Amino acid sequence: MDDLKIFIGGQWRHGSGSPMQSHFPADGSINATLNAASLDDLQEAIEAGERAWRDPAWRGCLPHVRAKILHKVADLIESRVDELAQIQSRDNGKPLAEARGLVMSAAGTARYFAAACELLEGAPNAAPARFADAEPLRAARRGGRHHAVELADCQRDAEGRAGHCRG
Repeated sequence: MDDLKIFIGGQWRHGSGSPMQSHFPADGSINATLNAASLDDLQEAIEAGERAWRDPAWRGCLPHVRAKILHKVADLIESRVDELAQIQSRDNGKPLAEARGLVMSAAGTARYFAAACELLEGAPNAAPARFADAEPLRAARRGGRHHAVELADCQRDAEGRAGHCRG
């Protein structure tokens, strides 16, 4: 049984909300325990995301740098595909093959947006691209949500990390 934490502002910590447990749907056994995120945790996560979004080091990041980061994200997901699929399957009861497909889909989404960054930067007559219009990243994770939702968030985060490119 794992003791899970939430990720806010670059740090893992226990949520300050109510205690909760994740159960394996097949037999009801406990997967993990955690304290859910409270409204204060959520507000702090929103503020941390806003600060990160406005940070010039990230906002001014060129497309090829973002592509490199997104490829690394995909590499990390792929290197742990079996472990992540097992966690996913245990958390929500999906068949292992389906969970594995969802994990690989998250990696594929990161690669898709990495390629979009690479293409944007290499476009003829394109103005140097900056990412001033990128949406804030989703900062709060694992607050009792299913891993399938987290993988979907990973896919949306890949788009956010690529940025809504405007020259």
